[in-house]
Amino acid sequence: MVFKNGTIEELFNSGNAEIIVFGTSNIAMAMIKEVEKLGKRDSIAYFVDNDRSLWGQTLQVGEREYRIEPPEFLGYEKKDIRIIIASTYVYDIAKQLEEYPSLETKECWFYTFMKWYPNYDMEGYLEKAGQLHQKYADQTEQFAKWKDSHKGERCFIVGNGPSLMMDDLELLKGEFCFGANQIFLAFGRTSWRPNVYLTVNVDTFLAYRQEINGLDCGIKFIDSKALDYGVEIRDALYLKHGTFAENEDFFSSDIGRYYYNGGTVVYTALQTAVYMGFNRIYLIGVDNNFTFEKSRSGNIIKNNIQNHFYKSEDDKKTADLYATVDVGHLSESFEAAREYADKNGIRIYNATRGGKLEVFPRVRLEEVVGR
Repeated sequence: MVFKNGTIEELFNSGNAEIIVFGTSNIAMAMIKEVEKLGKRDSIAYFVDNDRSLWGQTLQVGEREYRIEPPEFLGYEKKDIRIIIASTYVYDIAKQLEEYPSLETKECWFYTFMKWYPNYDMEGYLEKAGQLHQKYADQTEQFAKWKDSHKGERCFIVGNGPSLMMDDLELLKGEFCFGANQIFLAFGRTSWRPNVYLTVNVDTFLAYRQEINGLDCGIKFIDSKALDYGVEIRDALYLKHGTFAENEDFFSSDIGRYYYNGGTVVYTALQTAVYMGFNRIYLIGVDNNFTFEKSRSGNIIKNNIQNHFYKSEDDKKTADLYATVDVGHLSESFEAAREYADKNGIRIYNATRGGKLEVFPRVRLEEVVGR
């Protein structure tokens, strides 16, 4: 394949080749919105996806329907086409497409690169990404240093919900804390800093790679998909996502092998805290309450609240990317965490001020820290 990069405008305004979109997730939908602004929606011929349950179905985008085909369909494509990968799994999909001889001269673009790094040199992409994966393929010893390193202790997982106050962070000084995603947007208003930083969100580590790289904390846990995009983070351990194999629990007790994100980085932090041996875990700023919520029935509910303790104008890069949250999925994740904790003598408490998370018993932060 010929891996290309540039802006979305350059892709859709250069040539008459039909566009095939690989991926049907929220990333693909975000891309479609940009395509619609360009008036180029008809340039897209169809979608492909690795989820076989979607094959043969149609994807409704406005008044237009697109058919979803299996990836093998591309191997028989005779028309002049270009492929755009609209998925977080860019490296795996790129390797998959390389297996089709008929695509050898076809252009393959990567939506996420186009969005964040339109000037990134795609020459030798697979080789460069492969070298990074090889470099960090075995971090067993590094992970092992953190296994049960805080056995029997307590910790605090700080979410970014709107209930989080800077006074709360001041109360947590001296406590072992996990922070995640854009928690660094609070640093200008508090001297508190987390001991552990986590992010498993592609847009976060792409948009804020410099900020994350510069964070001064004990350790950072980053989804290994960062390596797919050439992102290396200082003091980082790279988490591999679970494969839903029969021998894997949804709540991982060994993040050195695999983890599940459960729809929220808080779930990742819970698995990490358990791995490190903490047996009393307190959540704060985990409101479980969002501006737009997707219910279990699939309905979208709008709430008159903001998603985070910071405002959208403070997060100029990714604020509009976290619009709709599947609260049903989050509830299932938290319930799985509670079930694991109950079976293993671990106590998880919710010290959040308000919010909708009722899976864990509630406590007052001031009483916990004795202030």
